[in-house]
This record gives sequence, C-alpha cells and structure tokens, in this order.
Amino acid sequence: MKAQLLIRTANKEEIQVTLSRTQKTTLGRSRKCSVPINDVRLSRIHCAVFFRNENFYIQDNGSTNGTYVNDHNIDSPTKLEHPTTITIGGSQIIYTENGKKVKSSSLPSEKIGPYKLLEKLGKGGIGAVYKVRKDETEEIFALKILKPEVVEDEKIVARFIKEARVTAILDHPSIVKTIDMGIHGSDPYIVLEYLPDPSLSEVVHKKRKISLEHTLYIAEQIASALACSHKQGIIHRDIKPSNILVSENWQAKLIDMGLAKVIHESGLTLSGQAMGTPRYMSPEQIVDSKSVDPRTDIYALGATMYYCICGKPPYYDVHDKRIASLLKKIYDSSPTPVSTIVEVPKFIEEIIEKSMARNPTDRFRNAKSFCKTLGKARKKLTSKE
Repeated sequence: MKAQLLIRTANKEEIQVTLSRTQKTTLGRSRKCSVPINDVRLSRIHCAVFFRNENFYIQDNGSTNGTYVNDHNIDSPTKLEHPTTITIGGSQIIYTENGKKVKSSSLPSEKIGPYKLLEKLGKGGIGAVYKVRKDETEEIFALKILKPEVVEDEKIVARFIKEARVTAILDHPSIVKTIDMGIHGSDPYIVLEYLPDPSLSEVVHKKRKISLEHTLYIAEQIASALACSHKQGIIHRDIKPSNILVSENWQAKLIDMGLAKVIHESGLTLSGQAMGTPRYMSPEQIVDSKSVDPRTDIYALGATMYYCICGKPPYYDVHDKRIASLLKKIYDSSPTPVSTIVEVPKFIEEIIEKSMARNPTDRFRNAKSFCKTLGKARKKLTSKE
C-alpha cells in the first residue's frame, strides 16, 4: 500500500510526502522533523505518522495546539483511511492511498466541525464566510472563520471567542443570531443564522435610492437593535449599509455584531477592512477607535440614512484618493446637507443632522431615544401622505 500526505501550510506552500512503511514520519516546526513546516502554531515535533498492522496511524506528540483528524482532536494513535483530513496549527493535510491524486481544491476540508461547507459566501478583512449545513439536523447556517494571519495572536483569538459568547446572548429580531462557535484546527469560527437577503448597500445600488418611509423603517429597526446591544455593553463600531441585510418586505437585520473590535485589535483597521468605510465613521472614532461610546453607532446609522435617501454616502464629494485627506475632512467639517441633494422634509433632515453631529454630546443621547424619534417621524410622514 502506497500512501501520501498532501500538505498546504499556513503560508500557502504545498508539500507532497510519500509515507514510509519502515520509518516514522514526523511533522513540526523543527528542522529535525522528517517534514519541517514553517508554521508558528506548530510545536517543534508536533505529530508523527507511522505504519503498524498493515495500516498508517497518526499520533499527536503532546503538542500545544493539538492534532485534528476530520475535525476531532486526537489523544491516542488514530488510524488513517483514504481520504482523511488532518489539521495541525494553520496547516491542512490530506492523507490519501495507492497513488490516488487529491486536488488542492480539496483543502481546506469540506467540513468544519459538524458543518458541511456548501458554498463560499464571501471574504473580508477578518476571514471567510460559508454557507453550511449541519449534519444532524440538515439546517442551513452561515459560518464565519477567522483567517490564519488574524489568529496568530492568542489575544485576538481570546477576544474573538469572548465577543462571540457575549453577542450570543443578544436576542433581537433585527440582529442576526449567533448559533454556535468552535475551533477548526486552531482557527476559531462562529455559526450564524443564514439569511439569503441582500445587503442594504446592494438594495440602494440597485434602486439608486430608497423612499423616506422605507429609510425610516429600516433605521428604526436598527436603532432598536442597537438599544438592545448597547444595554449589554456591546458597541457595534461598524454600522454601514453592507452590514445590514434587508428582506423583500423591508425587515432589517444587523450583522457582524461585536467583530469590528476584533478587527481593530488584529491590526486590520485602516490597512484592511475599515479602509473602505470611513465615510460612516464618527469623528471621534477616527481619532481613537478604542475609546468610543454607543454614540458612535448613532452617528454611523445617521450616515447610513443619508446614503439611503441621497443614493450617495456622506462626503461623496471628497474625491481625494488619499485616506488621510478624507479622514481630515470628516473630522474637520460636516457633510453636504441632504436637502441640497434631494428634496426632503425639514424634520427628517434635522434627524440626520442631529444623529451625525460632530460633537457626540449634540447627538441623540442613546439608541432608544433615536429609535423613538424615528418611529414618530415615520408616523408623521405617513400621516402627511
């Protein structure tokens, strides 16, 4: 029997190893290993593969981060069968027999924990999102897993898990629910309710802009969601149209709750995810994102309303491609008034201006107050019509 390992390292290198029936094959960070792998999350001699009783087995060598066979952390010699997926550190390995070829597209494994990957929904500064199906129940969910460069820092992993646990307690109709969490190899993941609805940014892009009534209705739902999260001490920090999903009947759901803080602490802020969204950032968040309070979310929701009504984001007229110039403009001045772009009732423009006040003390005092004002404005608008 001929057997081999197809290894994709955390650095995206691919190594193919033919296993020996007479000698143990060791894998780890040390150059003394049969197969040295450049992966900081591996122990020096992480694990070993050996042949016994006409079969190949893998054994963990007391590693720090464990050896996972088909997503199960092994604590004793485990028999390998074609094909088997092995995860060590940030490296993915496929075991195959009798010269059968395994395409690199088989990596990572088709399963993460008890969840079968169905399709990739997207990727961003923090990781990738997949549509998955749980084996036991056949239910469909969305699964978000951190990318390797984010989880190299143990503090970031701890923060991600902590934030996921905290957000899991949030129960609100306008917040996407956290269903489960786990670790795949050494990469943390969270499982969320799956919604096929488009984002608000996609809806506005398609329609050019949306009606005042629908804008107020969406904003009212999100303000209510923020009131719920703020009560639990959770600030979103990245409210923007692409983080709000909207159904055909204008039901809104807020996503990525609690993850913006993880992104910031991973060092992926202005060099990664947040670079594309400064037009929705409050002036104080630009200066020091660590010390913001719930009013930064109020500002961002007001900026989102601006986009819905105008079909353009705040500071759309700043064309300088340098990020520093845009941030300085946001910090130094208010955006072009909504009424100079579209015809809008004065009371609605005043709501947007108040929510986007450059001084946090001039904004709505909290999300609950903002929500009530939006509800009253929607009733006033519909009664006039």
